[in-house]
Amino acid sequence: MINGRDVACIPRMELARLIGVVPQIPLLPSTFTGFGGGAYGAQPHLGFFRYEGEKDLARAWGAMEATRTAHLAERRIGELSGGEIQSLVIARVLAQETQAVLLDEPTANLDIGRRLRRSI
Repeated sequence: MINGRDVACIPRMELARLIGVVPQIPLLPSTFTGFGGGAYGAQPHLGFFRYEGEKDLARAWGAMEATRTAHLAERRIGELSGGEIQSLVIARVLAQETQAVLLDEPTANLDIGRRLRRSI
């Protein structure tokens, strides 16, 4: 149940606007750029045949700044470490601006420096 509603009865796009998910092992296409992986969080806010607008892009950049991943924007996912990918997935879920986030070991792939920043 989410907000008193059966999850099975909530359309997927609406559900994606309500809950974000950070999996333990994120699967992103290796050819995506860091920004493409981070900006993808805007998808639940887009309708069919609609592209990201200025507000969506600003939300993605803000999430990347918050997670200190903006420097990864032009790099391909296939070139990144597990911790960098995990940080981008966290940025993506922040860009979704959901009411709740489900985390499955979100710091599992992060190096000690990023882990310490997350716990402060």
